[in-house]
Amino acid sequence: MSPIESSVFVSCISLVVIFTTLSTLIFVIKALVKWMPYVPPPAKPASSSDNAETSEHIAVIHSALAHYLKKAPNEIQITNIRSL
Repeated sequence: MSPIESSVFVSCISLVVIFTTLSTLIFVIKALVKWMPYVPPPAKPASSSDNAETSEHIAVIHSALAHYLKKAPNEIQITNIRSL
């Protein structure tokens, strides 16, 4: 067998192995999704103490941001806060 023929043969075997492995993974993932579907956790009910704590956090963030930007607190407005 010439070197070109052997390299083509090895490449074909590699492609067959790769696509067989990928097809198997696709089948396994689809089976797992069908048997164990995602169920979101139940929503945590909001309590009144939670709202007071949230407003305190917003006030602290607002004052720290105003101090950092060296502006008066009434010059800035916080519209959206996301936890990281």
